[in-house]
Amino acid sequence: MYTNDSFLIIVSAGNFGRKCSLPQCADHQYEYDVRSSLASPASAKNGLTVGASQSNGLGLDKGMKGKEYLAYFSSRGPAADGRIKPEIVAPGYWILSASAKTDVVGECGGEVWMKGTSMATPVVAGTAAIVRQYFEQGYYPNGVKKLSSAIKPSGSLVKAVLLNGAQFLAEIQNDPINSFSLLKEYDSNQGFGRVSLQHSLPISSNTQFRLKVFDRRYVRAKSNHSIQVQVSRDNQCKSDILSATIVWADPPSIPGCMSCLQNDIDLTVTVKSRSNSASRIYHPNGKSVADTKNNSERVQVKVESKDLVKLNVYAKNLSIPGLHYAMVITGCFGRMRQLRKNESERKKILGESHRIW
Repeated sequence: MYTNDSFLIIVSAGNFGRKCSLPQCADHQYEYDVRSSLASPASAKNGLTVGASQSNGLGLDKGMKGKEYLAYFSSRGPAADGRIKPEIVAPGYWILSASAKTDVVGECGGEVWMKGTSMATPVVAGTAAIVRQYFEQGYYPNGVKKLSSAIKPSGSLVKAVLLNGAQFLAEIQNDPINSFSLLKEYDSNQGFGRVSLQHSLPISSNTQFRLKVFDRRYVRAKSNHSIQVQVSRDNQCKSDILSATIVWADPPSIPGCMSCLQNDIDLTVTVKSRSNSASRIYHPNGKSVADTKNNSERVQVKVESKDLVKLNVYAKNLSIPGLHYAMVITGCFGRMRQLRKNESERKKILGESHRIW
């Protein structure tokens, strides 16, 4: 993905959220909520790793609560160096899947209920395909198909869209007997939350938020990209959440690395309140300081009309002269203003980015 930026590899986290060392185990003999239980290659830095939530409707057994609850078997992070994994979850317990009889030629018409992160991962992969289609068929920026507006999104942009719209789960299913406990945002169980296309991409017929994307933006070491927007809510745009996500493909690290991120870019969001003129700075991924481990960063803040919001991307520590990143912003806002110290640099960036503004 670092050498072919259109790729996005999506992998299952694994089904090792519980374990037992005995040859055969009853439910009460398992250990549950097993940390760092990811299957290979789920810890890969540039891929998108998928955990499983419970399902909905007919896919619920007695005692199950629904798609807002993490499945007990879903493998947990973090990665060995502390990175957030899995980053996203999708329904995977139970899913009605295709079935075929073993060694019967031409027999492929059956169905079977299955569970596992291998059921959740196709949900995310299919959603990613729709995200790519959205851009390639010109639905951006107005939510209406217009082939003259078509762009070829990078894998980082597709990943950023999915993570930006993901919704946090309510609780975690601790065992098949259906005991539950609370989850934390951006934790090693759910990451950024459950995939949600309706919170990721607006369409003209049903839009509660606006979308801005920046793809393959080049940032030099120790430089900033800053954008200022004013919150503007109305009858057509009602969301009171502004969400911003950046993703970049990082060069490969050595096997067994304990600090695998080679290039650190920091996203911060500063909100100046319209009511009291006070400013507050927000850091990504639920942290109170910069995130130095992950190459996916998201900030979500609750805002009011006429609040001023500054989004800043800072190339803090790069191992190369510069790199490309993707950025996604959703919410209710007016025209964006780029803040540049150097006017010639501003014109250059505008020239490079006009196709996706």
